[in-house]
Parts: sequence; structure tokens; C-alpha cells
Amino acid sequence: MRKNLTLPTLIVLLIALLAAGACSLVAPPPEDAPITVKIHFKVEKKNGNTHLKMYDTFKRKRVVDTLETLVMPGDTVIWEPTNFFSRIKVVEKIGSEEKGKIINMDAEQIPGTRNFRLIIPENAPIPSEREKYDIEFKDRQGRTWKIDPYLRIPRERPTTQ
Repeated sequence: MRKNLTLPTLIVLLIALLAAGACSLVAPPPEDAPITVKIHFKVEKKNGNTHLKMYDTFKRKRVVDTLETLVMPGDTVIWEPTNFFSRIKVVEKIGSEEKGKIINMDAEQIPGTRNFRLIIPENAPIPSEREKYDIEFKDRQGRTWKIDPYLRIPRERPTTQ
């Protein structure tokens, strides 16, 4: 018994072969290419005080209030409340009172989301001192809080763990 390949089967097979070939032709980005670094955070209550439990792309361990995120010039930083259960009603501002070499403006809210974005200036120094910034937010009870973690530029790009 002889089996014939139908036209739809041939088309699917051709698309699969083209897709597999195209994937191997794409070169990986250079090591110094800008990346997106995400900072996840949520409210944590301890002894009646409000804190932010945070982690970023490079640190899987959660840190309370004092996260130091490593970024490179040209990188995009996205701040993202972890989920609805983050106990954050609204993030009012992410930025610094004193503009520095890494944080030279406030982060902008991404339309339609609760996330904020900041692009690290291309002329930021390598390496840099760490710069403090503020996350101002209201909790579910309507109280305003300000937590001040850090951004810093290391000598070399950090690797994800």
C-alpha cells in the first residue's frame, strides 16, 4: 500500500523546516547589549511596620527594603508589584529626590499597568557608586510609605543565577 503526502501535510512540513532553520540563523545578542532588569516587590508587615520584600532578575533571594540592583548603561529597569496580593493599593512614584548619574529622572508608569520603567543613561559611569531611590506607595489602608533601595553599575555585567 502506497501512502501519498497531501498538500496540507507538505505545507506544514515545509513551515516546520523553515522555522527550525530560521531559529539557528539568529545570532545571540552581544554580552554588553542592554537588557531588561525586573524588580519585583510586595508589602511585608513586621512588628506593626511596613516593609517591601523585593528581588530582581539577578537575585532570587528576597531582600527586605535594602535591595541593591545591578544595572548597566542602556538597560531598562521595570518595577513590578508581584500581584494583587502585594498589599499595595497604588505606587505613586519611583525616583530620586536628588538626580544622580544612574537615576537622572523619575521612572514612568507603563500605561495600563501597575509597573514603572526607567532607562539607565548611556553615559552613566562604569563602575558607579550605588544610588538610592524611593518607592512611594499607598497600602490597602490608604497610608503612604516610602522605601529606599539602590541601583549600582558594576565593572562587568552580572549573570543571572
